[in-house]
Amino acid sequence: MKKKFLIALGLVVILVMSVLYSYTDVTESYYDTESTQTTNIGNLTKDKEVRLEFIADKNNLGSISLMIGTYSRANLPTMDVQILDEEQRIVAQKSINLMDVTDNSYYKLSFVPYKESENRTFSVILSSPEAIGENAATIYTYQSKGDSTHLYLNGVEQNYSLACRASYYNNFDVATLVVLMYFIALIIFFIIFIYKIL
Repeated sequence: MKKKFLIALGLVVILVMSVLYSYTDVTESYYDTESTQTTNIGNLTKDKEVRLEFIADKNNLGSISLMIGTYSRANLPTMDVQILDEEQRIVAQKSINLMDVTDNSYYKLSFVPYKESENRTFSVILSSPEAIGENAATIYTYQSKGDSTHLYLNGVEQNYSLACRASYYNNFDVATLVVLMYFIALIIFFIIFIYKIL
């Protein structure tokens, strides 16, 4: 009876711990990750608006990261970022102080996770209303598009994609569950084995 109880308890522990630790954060790239050819949109001046549309892969969309180039220029104006859902409601918006951005690096805009984001279309809109001529930053792009993205420059669709990443928080992952159950089971069986031989 005691042996059956211990086996049942071990199975419960394996299942509970596996489920608890199977909620993970995932980052997806919205460009062809096999592509190594990067370029940029040129100076993002006041006469340009960039709009990226993408379909979210998972629930709890909670941040967008964009690769920004500042050319190490001084006194750059701000860059405005707005994220909209498919009903054109504002999910997040911010005026980025480009003097705080490291040249040629990803800038992360975090916001309250959008719970039911999976399979919904989101838009990332970029502009810099005060940028003129060379007094502007740029956004990096990849030569090839991801499967679920559309990039528009002043309303005209382009055949490339922004260097953009999206992060999804606290999503249940089946693969993680299976791996965790396997390793926790090994640990428990190892402890039982050591207990028996001592």
